[in-house]
Amino acid sequence: MSYYDDDYDEDEMEVSDAMSSTKAEFEGETLKIEFDTSNFALGIVGEVKQQLKNGLYTQITEEIKGGLLNEIKDMIRENASDIVREFINDFLENEKITIGGGYFDDEKKQEYTLLEYSKKCIGDCIKKSTFRTYSGKDRYGDRQYKELLFEDYIKERLGIDDETKKFIDSQIAEIKNQINSEIRNIFDESTKTMLSDTVLKILMANDTYKKIEGSISCIADRKE
Repeated sequence: MSYYDDDYDEDEMEVSDAMSSTKAEFEGETLKIEFDTSNFALGIVGEVKQQLKNGLYTQITEEIKGGLLNEIKDMIRENASDIVREFINDFLENEKITIGGGYFDDEKKQEYTLLEYSKKCIGDCIKKSTFRTYSGKDRYGDRQYKELLFEDYIKERLGIDDETKKFIDSQIAEIKNQINSEIRNIFDESTKTMLSDTVLKILMANDTYKKIEGSISCIADRKE
Protein backbone atom coordinates (compact mmCIF):
# COMPACT_ATOMS: atom_id res chain seq x y z
CA MET A 1 0.00 0.00 0.00
CA SER A 2 1.46 3.37 -0.95
CA TYR A 3 1.28 6.51 1.15
CA TYR A 4 -1.41 7.78 -1.25
CA ASP A 5 -3.86 5.02 -0.37
CA ASP A 6 -5.32 6.92 2.60
CA ASP A 7 -6.54 9.68 0.22
CA TYR A 8 -8.95 7.39 -1.68
CA ASP A 9 -11.76 5.06 -0.65
CA GLU A 10 -12.01 1.50 -1.92
CA ASP A 11 -14.43 2.27 -4.76
CA GLU A 12 -12.29 5.09 -6.08
CA MET A 13 -9.22 2.87 -6.02
CA GLU A 14 -11.05 0.14 -7.97
CA VAL A 15 -12.20 2.65 -10.56
CA SER A 16 -8.68 3.98 -10.81
CA ASP A 17 -7.34 0.45 -11.23
CA ALA A 18 -9.92 -0.20 -13.95
CA MET A 19 -8.75 2.86 -15.84
CA SER A 20 -5.10 1.97 -15.40
CA SER A 21 -5.70 -1.58 -16.65
CA THR A 22 -7.39 -0.36 -19.80
CA LYS A 23 -5.26 0.27 -22.87
CA ALA A 24 -6.22 1.77 -26.19
CA GLU A 25 -4.00 2.15 -29.26
CA PHE A 26 -4.36 2.50 -33.00
CA GLU A 27 -3.06 -0.12 -35.35
CA GLY A 28 -3.33 1.57 -38.71
CA GLU A 29 -6.93 2.69 -38.99
CA THR A 30 -8.10 0.24 -36.34
CA LEU A 31 -8.50 1.21 -32.68
CA LYS A 32 -7.43 -1.64 -30.46
CA ILE A 33 -8.65 -1.65 -26.85
CA GLU A 34 -7.55 -4.00 -24.11
CA PHE A 35 -9.12 -4.01 -20.66
CA ASP A 36 -9.61 -6.15 -17.58
CA THR A 37 -13.34 -7.06 -17.69
CA SER A 38 -13.85 -7.29 -13.92
CA ASN A 39 -12.27 -3.94 -13.17
CA PHE A 40 -13.89 -2.38 -16.23
CA ALA A 41 -17.32 -3.38 -14.92
CA LEU A 42 -16.52 -1.75 -11.60
CA GLY A 43 -15.51 1.38 -13.47
CA ILE A 44 -18.89 1.48 -15.22
CA VAL A 45 -20.72 1.01 -11.91
CA GLY A 46 -18.68 3.80 -10.34
CA GLU A 47 -19.46 6.16 -13.22
CA VAL A 48 -23.20 5.37 -13.01
CA LYS A 49 -23.18 5.99 -9.26
CA GLN A 50 -21.46 9.33 -9.76
CA GLN A 51 -23.95 10.39 -12.42
CA LEU A 52 -26.85 9.40 -10.16
CA LYS A 53 -25.35 11.42 -7.31
CA ASN A 54 -25.02 14.47 -9.54
CA GLY A 55 -28.57 14.07 -10.87
CA LEU A 56 -30.09 13.63 -7.42
CA TYR A 57 -28.13 16.58 -6.07
CA THR A 58 -29.39 18.82 -8.86
CA GLN A 59 -32.98 17.63 -8.44
CA ILE A 60 -32.94 18.05 -4.65
CA THR A 61 -31.37 21.51 -4.99
CA GLU A 62 -34.03 22.63 -7.48
CA GLU A 63 -36.81 21.26 -5.26
CA ILE A 64 -35.51 23.08 -2.20
CA LYS A 65 -34.98 26.26 -4.21
CA GLY A 66 -38.53 26.09 -5.59
CA GLY A 67 -40.00 25.53 -2.13
CA LEU A 68 -38.06 28.45 -0.67
CA LEU A 69 -39.07 30.75 -3.54
CA ASN A 70 -42.75 29.85 -3.10
CA GLU A 71 -42.50 30.46 0.63
CA ILE A 72 -40.86 33.84 0.06
CA LYS A 73 -43.56 34.78 -2.49
CA ASP A 74 -46.29 33.83 -0.01
CA MET A 75 -44.63 35.92 2.71
CA ILE A 76 -44.38 38.92 0.40
CA ARG A 77 -48.00 38.50 -0.70
CA GLU A 78 -49.24 38.27 2.89
CA ASN A 79 -47.18 41.20 4.12
CA ALA A 80 -47.44 43.43 1.04
CA SER A 81 -50.35 45.48 2.41
CA ASP A 82 -48.53 46.05 5.72
CA ILE A 83 -45.34 47.00 3.90
CA VAL A 84 -47.18 49.48 1.66
CA ARG A 85 -49.14 50.88 4.63
CA GLU A 86 -45.94 51.47 6.60
CA PHE A 87 -44.33 53.12 3.59
CA ILE A 88 -47.32 55.45 3.04
CA ASN A 89 -47.57 56.33 6.74
CA ASP A 90 -43.87 57.10 6.87
CA PHE A 91 -44.18 59.24 3.75
CA LEU A 92 -47.18 61.18 5.09
CA GLU A 93 -45.62 61.75 8.50
CA ASN A 94 -42.15 62.81 7.33
CA GLU A 95 -42.44 64.33 3.86
CA LYS A 96 -42.75 68.13 4.18
CA ILE A 97 -44.21 70.78 1.91
CA THR A 98 -44.23 74.57 2.03
CA ILE A 99 -47.49 76.49 1.60
CA GLY A 100 -47.91 80.21 1.02
CA GLY A 101 -45.28 82.89 1.09
CA GLY A 102 -45.49 83.60 -2.63
CA TYR A 103 -45.69 87.05 -4.15
CA PHE A 104 -49.41 86.76 -4.88
CA ASP A 105 -50.29 84.59 -1.87
CA ASP A 106 -52.38 85.95 0.98
CA GLU A 107 -51.14 83.23 3.32
CA LYS A 108 -47.81 83.49 5.07
CA LYS A 109 -45.16 80.90 4.35
CA GLN A 110 -45.60 77.81 6.49
CA GLU A 111 -44.20 74.29 6.47
CA TYR A 112 -46.34 71.19 7.00
CA THR A 113 -45.94 67.47 6.78
CA LEU A 114 -48.31 65.91 4.28
CA LEU A 115 -50.36 64.46 7.12
CA GLU A 116 -50.62 67.83 8.91
CA TYR A 117 -51.63 69.61 5.72
CA SER A 118 -54.25 66.97 4.90
CA LYS A 119 -55.80 67.37 8.35
CA LYS A 120 -55.77 71.16 7.96
CA CYS A 121 -57.52 70.98 4.57
CA ILE A 122 -60.17 68.59 5.89
CA GLY A 123 -60.78 70.84 8.90
CA ASP A 124 -61.14 73.92 6.69
CA CYS A 125 -63.58 72.09 4.41
CA ILE A 126 -65.77 71.07 7.35
CA LYS A 127 -65.77 74.59 8.81
CA LYS A 128 -66.56 76.35 5.53
CA SER A 129 -68.66 73.56 3.96
CA THR A 130 -66.59 74.09 0.84
CA PHE A 131 -64.13 72.06 -1.18
CA ARG A 132 -61.06 73.44 -2.96
CA THR A 133 -60.50 71.70 -6.26
CA TYR A 134 -58.17 72.02 -9.24
CA SER A 135 -59.82 73.85 -12.14
CA GLY A 136 -57.02 73.94 -14.73
CA LYS A 137 -54.12 76.15 -15.69
CA ASP A 138 -54.06 79.81 -16.56
CA ARG A 139 -52.42 81.26 -19.65
CA TYR A 140 -49.07 81.28 -17.86
CA GLY A 141 -49.27 77.57 -17.08
CA ASP A 142 -49.90 78.06 -13.37
CA ARG A 143 -52.38 75.80 -11.61
CA GLN A 144 -55.73 77.36 -10.74
CA TYR A 145 -58.15 76.32 -8.02
CA LYS A 146 -61.75 77.11 -7.18
CA GLU A 147 -63.89 76.58 -4.11
CA LEU A 148 -67.18 74.72 -4.39
CA LEU A 149 -69.88 73.80 -1.96
CA PHE A 150 -69.94 70.10 -1.15
CA GLU A 151 -73.28 69.77 -2.94
CA ASP A 152 -71.99 71.52 -6.06
CA TYR A 153 -68.77 69.50 -6.01
CA ILE A 154 -70.69 66.21 -5.83
CA LYS A 155 -72.99 67.31 -8.65
CA GLU A 156 -70.02 68.34 -10.78
CA ARG A 157 -67.90 65.25 -10.13
CA LEU A 158 -70.47 62.49 -10.00
CA GLY A 159 -72.72 63.83 -12.72
CA ILE A 160 -75.84 62.20 -11.28
CA ASP A 161 -77.88 65.31 -10.57
CA ASP A 162 -80.22 65.06 -13.56
CA GLU A 163 -80.89 61.35 -13.16
CA THR A 164 -81.34 61.68 -9.42
CA LYS A 165 -83.67 64.64 -9.85
CA LYS A 166 -85.79 62.72 -12.37
CA PHE A 167 -86.05 59.75 -10.05
CA ILE A 168 -86.94 61.90 -7.03
CA ASP A 169 -89.51 63.87 -9.04
CA SER A 170 -91.16 60.66 -10.25
CA GLN A 171 -91.30 59.28 -6.71
CA ILE A 172 -92.77 62.53 -5.36
CA ALA A 173 -95.36 62.61 -8.16
CA GLU A 174 -96.36 59.01 -7.41
CA ILE A 175 -96.71 59.73 -3.69
CA LYS A 176 -98.67 62.89 -4.45
CA ASN A 177 -101.07 60.99 -6.71
CA GLN A 178 -101.59 58.32 -4.05
CA ILE A 179 -102.35 60.94 -1.41
CA ASN A 180 -104.74 62.80 -3.71
CA SER A 181 -106.51 59.56 -4.60
CA GLU A 182 -106.95 58.61 -0.94
CA ILE A 183 -108.19 62.08 -0.06
CA ARG A 184 -110.63 62.00 -2.99
CA ASN A 185 -112.00 58.63 -1.92
CA ILE A 186 -112.43 59.79 1.66
CA PHE A 187 -114.10 63.01 0.50
CA ASP A 188 -116.43 61.13 -1.83
CA GLU A 189 -117.54 58.70 0.88
CA SER A 190 -118.00 61.48 3.42
CA THR A 191 -119.92 63.55 0.90
CA LYS A 192 -122.18 60.65 0.02
CA THR A 193 -122.93 59.95 3.66
CA MET A 194 -123.51 63.61 4.43
CA LEU A 195 -125.75 64.11 1.41
CA SER A 196 -127.75 60.98 2.21
CA ASP A 197 -128.39 62.15 5.76
CA THR A 198 -129.26 65.65 4.57
CA VAL A 199 -131.62 64.45 1.85
CA LEU A 200 -133.33 62.09 4.28
CA LYS A 201 -133.87 64.88 6.80
CA ILE A 202 -135.26 67.15 4.08
CA LEU A 203 -137.67 64.46 2.94
CA MET A 204 -138.79 63.72 6.48
CA ALA A 205 -139.54 67.39 7.01
CA ASN A 206 -141.58 67.57 3.80
CA ASP A 207 -145.40 67.32 4.01
CA THR A 208 -145.60 64.93 1.09
CA TYR A 209 -143.16 62.54 2.78
CA LYS A 210 -145.23 62.70 5.96
CA LYS A 211 -148.41 61.88 4.03
CA ILE A 212 -146.71 58.93 2.32
CA GLU A 213 -145.37 57.74 5.66
CA GLY A 214 -148.85 58.06 7.19
CA SER A 215 -150.44 56.12 4.34
CA ILE A 216 -147.87 53.33 4.72
CA SER A 217 -148.61 53.19 8.44
CA CYS A 218 -152.37 52.92 7.78
CA ILE A 219 -151.81 50.08 5.33
CA ALA A 220 -149.69 48.29 7.90
CA ASP A 221 -152.40 48.73 10.55
CA ARG A 222 -155.10 47.27 8.26
CA LYS A 223 -153.02 44.13 7.61
CA GLU A 224 -152.82 43.49 11.31
